[in-house]
Amino acid sequence: MLNPNPSPSPPQLRPLFIILFCLWLTTTIHYAHNYLRAEDYPPVPGIYTSARAYRIGITISYPFYTFCGIRGYHLYKPGNLQTALIYLASYASLGIRTPAHFFGGVPQIPWFWFLTNFTDFFAGLALAVFCYKTYVSNTRF
Repeated sequence: MLNPNPSPSPPQLRPLFIILFCLWLTTTIHYAHNYLRAEDYPPVPGIYTSARAYRIGITISYPFYTFCGIRGYHLYKPGNLQTALIYLASYASLGIRTPAHFFGGVPQIPWFWFLTNFTDFFAGLALAVFCYKTYVSNTRF
């Protein structure tokens, strides 16, 4: 169970803000390109079977998970860690699952856009590690 009373110290808020900003920036760039150039990405069997499916998925998932990140940050600031970590971990998944593009094949896109697959992943991973470390350091065993 998480300790309900500790409020995060300002040094913890700054790294969280930086990680969230980086994840927001890279996913915004990547998902905007995905939406505009969905035809350039290979279909992912059973998930995104067409360019239209990509666009529908982005229209639903990107705003939802970005909201989770914003909500998680605002819950984290006053120390509501238990709920904040759920929202933040959800947002981390937006970046972590980006390399799923490769399940359908290798996208034939310029190197910059290709690179955003990896920047999304590592920014999401950084947020997931932050969530894990926060959880472990505030859990009573």
